[in-house]
Amino acid sequence: MAHVNWKTRAIGLTKLPHPTNQSQLELALTAEHLVELGESLAEAFAPGGAELRLELPGNWTVYWKIKTGLSRLQLAHPAADHWVATVHLSAEHGARLLESIAKLGNSSDAALIVGQLGAMAPIVNFELVLCVAKTTAT
Repeated sequence: MAHVNWKTRAIGLTKLPHPTNQSQLELALTAEHLVELGESLAEAFAPGGAELRLELPGNWTVYWKIKTGLSRLQLAHPAADHWVATVHLSAEHGARLLESIAKLGNSSDAALIVGQLGAMAPIVNFELVLCVAKTTAT
């Protein structure tokens, strides 16, 4: 399993209620973070690749994986101070995600709403939004 540890990085992380999917996590990432995330996801999504474990500030962990079947986003809260999100994407949605992350890094006002990459399974309980941070990476 690939692992990226951003626990001590200045990542804008906001948890909000979502009107249909219960919760929404918004990550404000610098262009440098987006490049690193795109490269790590490309490795994990490649044939023979594995899951990517992304550790974030505030005791958040996001697991990313290509799976057969419908894509889904799920959020668990295994402890009072910990959040675990899984992003299981079809190969088609994984490819769209990588293209969208690359485009997002070249824009200052755009946002990537992962759940809008295509049809999702009915068991989705959160939304993940990636946007461009207004500051430089640390």
